[in-house]
Amino acid sequence: MVNPYLAFRTSTSFADNSSLSVFYATNWSGETATIEQVNWEELNARIANNEDNNTLWIDSGDVPIDFGSKFHLAFRYNGSGKTASDGTYEIDDIRVFTKQ
Repeated sequence: MVNPYLAFRTSTSFADNSSLSVFYATNWSGETATIEQVNWEELNARIANNEDNNTLWIDSGDVPIDFGSKFHLAFRYNGSGKTASDGTYEIDDIRVFTKQ
């Protein structure tokens, strides 16, 4: 794929100091037992946070993903630790595309 990009939208309700990040890895076999031994690199994407209006969907922007023919993506949620209300994130419209 020539000039591949990733884009998605996120929304949050009561983010409550929780966070969401997106990572990629090129050296993971896909086996759950080895997921923590992989070199995950964070992608520079715009993700909704507590400062954003919770009624809006935030566009990630066009994130370059030219890592070769095989890679894995992972979204990581870090909660605030509050058990009663620990934030809600939504991810939608995930797409991979090319630009000429």
